[in-house]
Amino acid sequence: MTEAAPPKKRSNKLLWIFVAVGLTGGICFLCCGGFAGLAIFGMGELEKDYVSQLQANPLLVQEIGTLQDLKYDIMASGSYSDWGMRDRIAGASNRN
Repeated sequence: MTEAAPPKKRSNKLLWIFVAVGLTGGICFLCCGGFAGLAIFGMGELEKDYVSQLQANPLLVQEIGTLQDLKYDIMASGSYSDWGMRDRIAGASNRN
């Protein structure tokens, strides 16, 4: 009588790889999404604060009236062309 070979143990390596990749991707997604959500929330709160400060300025209200909406464009606020900074920087470097 021959004994039957014991059944092969099934490897769970592929399952553990999928779990590890899924958890890593999920954690990265939650972190990036959380930071993006926090940034969007913060920008909204800044807009509210700016509007309330501008509406409290009597000279501004007298000149332009009541402020109803404020659009904050972070990309445009960082550009040199709006401030004329290129001319100032170039002028400062040519003084020497």
